[in-house]
Amino acid sequence: MNEYMDDLVENAGDGIISISRDGTIMSMNRSAEDIFGYSRSEAIGQDIDIIVPQDKLVDVKQLLLDKVISNGEVIRGFETERIRKDGKKVAVNVTISPIRDKSGSVVGASGIFRTLTEEEFMRKRITQFDKLISVGKLAAELAHQVNSPLGAVVGRIQLILKNIDKFDKEMLRNNLKQMMTGCDHIRTAIGSLLDYSRRVAGRKPVDINTVIEDALIMMSTRLMLKKISVHKSLTKNLPEIMEVGSELIHVFVSIMSNAIDAMDKGGRLEVITDVVKDPKNSSVSKVRITIMDTGHGISEQNIEKIFTPFYTTKDEGKGTGLGLPIVKRIIKIHKGDIDVLSKVNQGTSVILSFPGLIDDEEAI
Repeated sequence: MNEYMDDLVENAGDGIISISRDGTIMSMNRSAEDIFGYSRSEAIGQDIDIIVPQDKLVDVKQLLLDKVISNGEVIRGFETERIRKDGKKVAVNVTISPIRDKSGSVVGASGIFRTLTEEEFMRKRITQFDKLISVGKLAAELAHQVNSPLGAVVGRIQLILKNIDKFDKEMLRNNLKQMMTGCDHIRTAIGSLLDYSRRVAGRKPVDINTVIEDALIMMSTRLMLKKISVHKSLTKNLPEIMEVGSELIHVFVSIMSNAIDAMDKGGRLEVITDVVKDPKNSSVSKVRITIMDTGHGISEQNIEKIFTPFYTTKDEGKGTGLGLPIVKRIIKIHKGDIDVLSKVNQGTSVILSFPGLIDDEEAI
């Protein structure tokens, strides 16, 4: 049986390396030799850091010590980079498991390494970056939402403290009411974002009007400060949309944020939802969302580039050029379409459409 297991490990398609508690390489199979370029005689007895890039050494050591060696945890399937004997980096999917003796004590760890193609690795890195950008954008909007009412609350407190002897009960009551309004605004903004962060990942039906309302709550302070009026025409009882993860909020926050940026001197933001027939198949209904602003618009020359990654017309430091490319990616995941119409000095219309769920069977 032991001989069979040895053959199984030796001939596995993935690279397998075992290490001691102190990080010394104890064994490696043929695939690990191929992946990292070391022969067994060269690697065994060496520290595991011979295959770990310098910038990841501390994290790897801490991961091994704190989670695998000390707590006996299994770290499954994370993508990272390791380094070959020739100094070249190799993208790998890694699973690390504790090795136990007969008494159950952890005596070391084993690592299983599966190589990733450059395309696979870059696709995963871009997806992770997309998520960070989206989360960062939501965090920025939350900061906008919180800072203004928080500043108003702090200002009221300072005013009361400075003039405490001059305030009668009625003046104090009015100021406290305004402070409470500011606190309610902060709580609503944070609550709206937390609701999305708590959603279970995966596919689930959502009411697009609810998503739009949540996005407008997140943007309300910026809209107010820019003196932008909001006009909504949201059709009731729309077919639900099958949402993947909780990404649709990012779409509307990004589009509305661009609209606000385009209206420097105030303006009008209009949001319309309705149901239309799919032009490619009249038997299929789609939920359409139209977001219109009265901003400075986009030239014909620039509108062709707006979905190009890192392209931006905003001042340096004010835009990443990734907002709309990420929006387009999310819409594609949801089998939707996006179209942008714009005229310079007149405004921009962004039209989105998504397939709606017809009945409960489609939502399963």
